[in-house]
Amino acid sequence: MYSLDEFGEMVGDTLRFPAYREAIARAVKPGDSVVDIGSGPGVFALLACKAGAKKVYAIDTESVVEFGRQFAATNGLTGRIEFLRGDSRGKSCCWSGQM
Repeated sequence: MYSLDEFGEMVGDTLRFPAYREAIARAVKPGDSVVDIGSGPGVFALLACKAGAKKVYAIDTESVVEFGRQFAATNGLTGRIEFLRGDSRGKSCCWSGQM
C-alpha cells in the first residue's frame, strides 16, 4: 500500500506521530503482548517494545515486513517483534492462546 518514503513522511508528521507515540506509551504496559495490524515497517511495534511490550506481532500484507525485520534487528528487537506477512484474519498465532 505505502512505500517506505510514504512511511517516512508519516513518521515525520510533527502533529500525528507524537500523539501516536504518547498513546502507545500510555496504553502498553510492561509485559504486554501487542498485535500491530497493518504494521508496515514496524515503527509502532518498536514503540510498543519501548513501552515495555514483551512480544509484538507485526502483521502486514505487503513485503515491507522484510524491511521491518531488518529494522527490528538493527534495534535489538528480533526476539520481541515477530513480523508476519499476510492478512491478519488468517494469523491465528496471535489470538489462539499463544500470547
